[in-house]
Amino acid sequence: GVPVEKVSSSHLRLDLDSTGEFPYLFLSIFYDGGWRAAIDGEDAPIFPALNYFMMIPIKAGTHTVELRYTPPGFRLGAALSLAGCILLLLVFRREQRKEKL
Repeated sequence: GVPVEKVSSSHLRLDLDSTGEFPYLFLSIFYDGGWRAAIDGEDAPIFPALNYFMMIPIKAGTHTVELRYTPPGFRLGAALSLAGCILLLLVFRREQRKEKL
């Protein structure tokens, strides 16, 4: 096993030494499209393993692997919420200007 450092609930870090005997890092974390991986700071692909878990290709050597999770649709939801707040602010300012006239 590889010790996992939990940076936050959506950010994990692993420091590992790979012999290259098995060219994949197998993780018993459920595969989800919201996960992103980086090996030594460079983006790395994540593949489903055994239909449920995650597998990341890794070369021999000492590496730092970082995993970050962003729920699918989070960015779209945040953008729509921001647009709604801006629209609400514009309507509010328009109503204030009407009252001054």
